[in-house]
Amino acid sequence: MTIHQSKGLEFPVCFICGTGKKFNESDLRANVVIERSLGIALKLSDTTGLARYNTPIREALIKRLAESQLEEEMRVLYVAMTRARERLYVTALCKDPQKLIDTAERNAENISRYTIMKNGGYMSWILTALAHHSLTDDMPAPVTIETVTQAVTAEDLKQNESEASKAVSCKVDAELVSLVRGRFDFKYPTTAASKLPAKLSVSKLTPTILDEGTAELETEYEPYSFEAKRPLFLEENAAPTATGAERGTATHLFMQFCDFSRFTSPSDDLAEIIEDEAARLANGKFITGRAASLINVRGIARFFSGETFGQISASPKVWREHRFNVKLPASFFTADVTLADELKNESILVQGVIDCFYENPDGTLTVIDYKTDYIPPELDHSEAETMLLERHKLQLAYYKAACEKISNKRVSRVAIYSFALGYAIDVI
Repeated sequence: MTIHQSKGLEFPVCFICGTGKKFNESDLRANVVIERSLGIALKLSDTTGLARYNTPIREALIKRLAESQLEEEMRVLYVAMTRARERLYVTALCKDPQKLIDTAERNAENISRYTIMKNGGYMSWILTALAHHSLTDDMPAPVTIETVTQAVTAEDLKQNESEASKAVSCKVDAELVSLVRGRFDFKYPTTAASKLPAKLSVSKLTPTILDEGTAELETEYEPYSFEAKRPLFLEENAAPTATGAERGTATHLFMQFCDFSRFTSPSDDLAEIIEDEAARLANGKFITGRAASLINVRGIARFFSGETFGQISASPKVWREHRFNVKLPASFFTADVTLADELKNESILVQGVIDCFYENPDGTLTVIDYKTDYIPPELDHSEAETMLLERHKLQLAYYKAACEKISNKRVSRVAIYSFALGYAIDVI
């Protein structure tokens, strides 16, 4: 089991092995290094093109990346060392164990960020911490340090076993054999829980996501590809090739940040007000100029002049773009009856964003989810509604469960507002 897989679990006895090696810094030796806040730096070629030399900027990036890497390794080590309830064994293979111990003691005497952030590996950190503890605390640490100067190989064990069997004829203890077999054949009773992801996004959830194996759950990132083009945030106006997804995103951003109070009074110039509001948001850097030029003015005007917005305006409490992290029963996400029974006491942290929900006169809540899906012209309204419901009703069901949990109120209505159709479709 890897350290990452053990997160959240505990065991009576744990072994952390291989702590003597230094951390992998191969990425820091690449010709091109990238750091999120500082940018990109690379080695420069000399005039012959046969050699490369470093730059101060690249050195600064490497230092920042190295510190970030070591800080992450510290967090990983903390996870590893807090899994054992009763006893923890930490092993390390190194050329000179005593030299490693002496170095740790010297570092402990002159403890500083530099001595800690040196890449010495997990065992170096552990020994330094123990040495520092002995210098600053009268209570001895409940730790035993043993060094083995001669490793025992598998061949040595076989030879010793063979010699022992020849020299001594021992009687087999059936009770002891049964005990050992029981320990080694032990199966963790909640294996299914150890494979649960720590967090899932609502957009990735399906009723059978836990039946699809862990490989799909762990694949969170798309393969990286680079294409040289002008960044969208530098574009002030809509390009002729703007995609439907870009236009939908722009409309969502407008609905997220726009001032609803500007649309509560009836007006024949809704389109003009919407364009003026989009310009205000662009000037205030809430959205880009490009996004302001891509919004669906006609669809947004129909929303503000329709029944749905009237209900929102009349509500005493309205929540917009409400982000949530809630725990939902893990059994919700499997169709396997046996697995559901194993996970009956487990939960998964689910994150998402609800576009809008508001309080009804009777105290219940209504959830509204904005959708900018393209509706094929050959579909009539009934067929379009069916398409949207089949596509999004599952996501809205999770929104309903999350909304009820975070508000402690009953959700009496869940609806999709389609900007393409111009009205809301009841889901629940």
